[in-house]
Amino acid sequence: MKKQFLIKSIFCAAAVLCISPLFAETKQNKVKVELANVGSVEGKILVSVYDSAKNFSRKSACRELKVTPTAGTTVFDVEIPDGEYLFCICHDVNDSGALDEGFFGIPKEPIAMNNYNGKSVPKFDKLKVNINGDTTIPMELLSF
Repeated sequence: MKKQFLIKSIFCAAAVLCISPLFAETKQNKVKVELANVGSVEGKILVSVYDSAKNFSRKSACRELKVTPTAGTTVFDVEIPDGEYLFCICHDVNDSGALDEGFFGIPKEPIAMNNYNGKSVPKFDKLKVNINGDTTIPMELLSF
């Protein structure tokens, strides 16, 4: 009888330890994005946040937002846990819901990515930013 009780107790304790992380809240960081060079208040600012090179190549964002643009600088917040991220932003001026591209996929609408200067093909590992606590990320829209 004692042996059966002991086995049940161990099993229950192990089950609690295994599933408790599933219910634990992940600390969310407030990332304030200051997007400069916003040319107009037309359309929407489309924001996609990627948490890995694999998800970036698949265009599978972990967070997506639509923000109303403010001429000059648009400021908005994104809440994400600690980790490495790539913020991709498009000013969807014609409000089509997607980035308009031209020949060879060159953007027809202004874009921004953290740490991106517009001079090469964007790569997650080169552009990622480490988020570990609340922070502010300055970004600037580029037109091609």
